[in-house]
Amino acid sequence: ARVKRLASKTAVVHQCVQCESFSVQPLGEATTEDGKTEKFKPARVIVPGETCPECGGRMKLGGPFHSGPMFDLGFVEQCVEACEEENRDQLPGVTSWRKIHGMLTAISEEHPDVVLHYKLPQLCRGLKLPPVPLRQFR
Repeated sequence: ARVKRLASKTAVVHQCVQCESFSVQPLGEATTEDGKTEKFKPARVIVPGETCPECGGRMKLGGPFHSGPMFDLGFVEQCVEACEEENRDQLPGVTSWRKIHGMLTAISEEHPDVVLHYKLPQLCRGLKLPPVPLRQFR
């Protein structure tokens, strides 16, 4: 069943070459019925077509790539707890606690359903706007 579930966590992306808008097309669907049995189906076509619906530009295809969860939130939370001041004695060889805690905190704040991202300078360039300094954006 794990192999069948893999298709629902694998996708291709259709991205515009002009405005960089994109749509993600999963390769399969896994649905749970009655809380116990899983059904596996081929994906429904959600492709935008040859031209971008936003700007009319040409679309390019990328992938396949993993579109499922990148981490187990419960495990990350346990790791963050292990980084707390009172628990540090249990891992004596680790010296870069601040870096580890910062990385784990950033991971735990990521949205689990977002597969891809935009880069702020590229968004500004596509919209013909002056770039926003990252310090101001945060």
